[in-house]
Amino acid sequence: MQTSAILFDFDGILVDTEWAIYQAWLKTFRDHGQDLPLALYTRCIGSDFDAWSPKIHLEDLTKLGFDWVKMDTERQVEIRAELEQEGPIEGVVELLTGIAERRIPQAVVSSSSHGWVD
Repeated sequence: MQTSAILFDFDGILVDTEWAIYQAWLKTFRDHGQDLPLALYTRCIGSDFDAWSPKIHLEDLTKLGFDWVKMDTERQVEIRAELEQEGPIEGVVELLTGIAERRIPQAVVSSSSHGWVD
């Protein structure tokens, strides 16, 4: 059987983005006197935040409203700065090169925004 195509998830498969994202959320929570256990945060990984939202959770904990547009922008800057040092997960470049050499179509799929994956 010949492989017709290979699809790769982005976050956590090609680039280890998940830890940087969690660390940024943890900082947001701690800045407001709250904790964000990793076991709780993982409920939103790979989702559109319908299952569980750190934003709603922080608002529930603090009984405050937040300027999420501003805070999201600031958090994205922190995350991108941290990820600039990371690069792809070990072995990913060699894997993608080998797949390309075999002329197998490949694509990135993600529940993340197009801008984030780009």
